[in-house]
Amino acid sequence: MSRLVPLLLVGLLVGCTATRSTVHLVKAEQALLLAREAEAPERAPYAWTLAEQLVLKAREEWASSDFGPAEALSVRGLAQANVAAEQARTAPRPERKPFDANLPEAADAPVDAPVVAPQAPQDNPWPDGNVTGEAPWGDQ
Repeated sequence: MSRLVPLLLVGLLVGCTATRSTVHLVKAEQALLLAREAEAPERAPYAWTLAEQLVLKAREEWASSDFGPAEALSVRGLAQANVAAEQARTAPRPERKPFDANLPEAADAPVDAPVVAPQAPQDNPWPDGNVTGEAPWGDQ
């Protein structure tokens, strides 16, 4: 009976650690979703990438039952996802040009303009492409 009490305490502590790390991981993943909705991958790419990688590593640690590192990484990922979302919300929006402004100026050329294919040089002594001067089938 005396050996059973420490085992129960260890089991209880491991269970609490697993639960805490799971809760932190879920919160970090929710924060990533909110940051994505705020366009963080495009508008705050550095903070977004760090948050995403922290959460991925936390998931990896959690999957291998390393709940302490998983919890620490989840907490850091949550904080970084919040930073990414805030940066995305406060970043100035880039000006959007109309579609026609992105086309090259050559697009203004008339549609009926003829397409000229490149011509082979006319002074080629071997018009069949045989540049060695030998018969293509070898010795005769």
